[in-house]
Amino acid sequence: MKTAIIQKLRRHKLLTIFIIIIVVIGGNIAYGKLKGEENTSKSVLAAVETGTIIVSVSGTGQIYSLDEANIKSEEDLEDAEIAYELAKNDLDELLNPDEDTIKNFNDDLKEAIKNEEKAKEDIADGYEDAFSTLSNIFMNLSSAITEAEEIIYGYNIASSESTFENTMNNESVYLNIFDPQDRGDVISYIDRVKEDYDVAREQYDETLFNYRLLTISSSQEEIKDLLDESLIMTKSLVQTIKDEINLMDFVVDYLSTNDRRVYSGLSSYQSSLRTYLTSANSLSSSVSSVKDTIENNEEDLEDAKEALEDAQEALDDILAGPDDLELRSQESVVRQKEKALTNAENNLANCNIYAPFAGTVSVVNVEKGDSVSSGTSLATIITNQKIASITLNEIDAASVRVGQKATISFDALDDITISGEVIDVDEVGTASSGVVNYGIKISLDVDLDTVKPGMSVTADIITDVKQNVLTIPSSAIKTQNGSSYVELVSSDKDKELFANDNLGVVLSDSTIKQTVETGLSNDTLTEVISGLNEGDLVVSSTINQSLTSVSTNPTNSGISIPGVTGSGMQMMR
Repeated sequence: MKTAIIQKLRRHKLLTIFIIIIVVIGGNIAYGKLKGEENTSKSVLAAVETGTIIVSVSGTGQIYSLDEANIKSEEDLEDAEIAYELAKNDLDELLNPDEDTIKNFNDDLKEAIKNEEKAKEDIADGYEDAFSTLSNIFMNLSSAITEAEEIIYGYNIASSESTFENTMNNESVYLNIFDPQDRGDVISYIDRVKEDYDVAREQYDETLFNYRLLTISSSQEEIKDLLDESLIMTKSLVQTIKDEINLMDFVVDYLSTNDRRVYSGLSSYQSSLRTYLTSANSLSSSVSSVKDTIENNEEDLEDAKEALEDAQEALDDILAGPDDLELRSQESVVRQKEKALTNAENNLANCNIYAPFAGTVSVVNVEKGDSVSSGTSLATIITNQKIASITLNEIDAASVRVGQKATISFDALDDITISGEVIDVDEVGTASSGVVNYGIKISLDVDLDTVKPGMSVTADIITDVKQNVLTIPSSAIKTQNGSSYVELVSSDKDKELFANDNLGVVLSDSTIKQTVETGLSNDTLTEVISGLNEGDLVVSSTINQSLTSVSTNPTNSGISIPGVTGSGMQMMR
């Protein structure tokens, strides 16, 4: 049978080749369709539903006792007795001041009067010193201002030296000492001297004029004004003398450097200027000292006047007796101290020490027989109520408020989760390595013995909740140009496939790009404010599937015909 078939194929080789080609092409087409179907993207669909969205933040921390207190002895009987006696004495003194008290107030008044008189005398002495200082200024500085003028505008150097014409003033002499190419620096010195001298001279003449108007009966304000003027004037003169010393030193140094004779007039000026500088500086310091003394004395007088008024008022008050307000106030103090004494006596009688709240004693600091005093810490008690204390970064902490609900889990207790409520949020954060953290305290709704202080916890705090809102998976939201949109399924056929959607469906029709307005969102769900209706289907994600590629070469198609070999399909003969 087999041999007959082969012989038949050999006789009809053209037909055989045609059949083989048809089989290969058909196989390739079928393979391509299969592969295309297996590479088709599948869409995971989700329905728009009405539900609840919960937003929360998480932090870690530890369990602590809500409160802790030191139990101390409160046997303050002796202190209370002393305070009560002092309050009674103050009340008695207020009602019936004794002679010693009145005498003390009188002595205070006399001392205040004495101090005021002394302050007035000091002020008078200060102004006398000022008048004397002003006289010294114009007695000692008249020759200094004259010398300062002579050095720049006088003719003394030329008149004593045959080298210069007698009609040449000192300024010209200084210029002629220097070679033409060296005169630039000395001109600067001369200009500085002339400028400062003109200022000092104008101030000196004006101050001298006002001084001549001054008399022993001039007012204190006139003397103070003249002191201010004199201080400014002496400082200006000191500056002028310094400028002239610099000029003389520069000229003399030039002569010496060039091996020329130093004129006697220059040396004389150098000596006299240094003398005048010392005198002017001393007078300037004297004026400043006198001014400071007067100002201090005037301040002392004001203080003395205030002290005198206070002393007089205090004496008047003690002599007039207490007013109703003072009397009632002191009587109230006595009653308070008396009540405190009674309480101390009762405490001593009872000789019992009580804890401020119910709890557990965690530390005992004393032993039987120990002696304790008021304020000694006997033991430490902690409350049975516990709290979770966690930290959150500044971004998460910004949304946390007192009263928000939380869920607390424990590292050591896998099967236990306790609800709680935020009871405190730090007002000020703590910075560490550039990160700002805030402390959050959460009360536990249930007190379990298995929950111990110090246990590590993780707390999820609910910061926002919305109920009965339209929701879709957050993965379905896409953005473009600042707007949010979803891929809306519009085909009825695709909607029917949704009921059997286990691993996604291959959509038969394209989706609609639907713009939506979103609201509250968490990691899984997002609120849809507008753009969708309940029951609408959207694409939440896409699954791309592919198979390993299979060769479509006919030589590898697996088809074998006896007597046919190679891609050329040669027929055996």
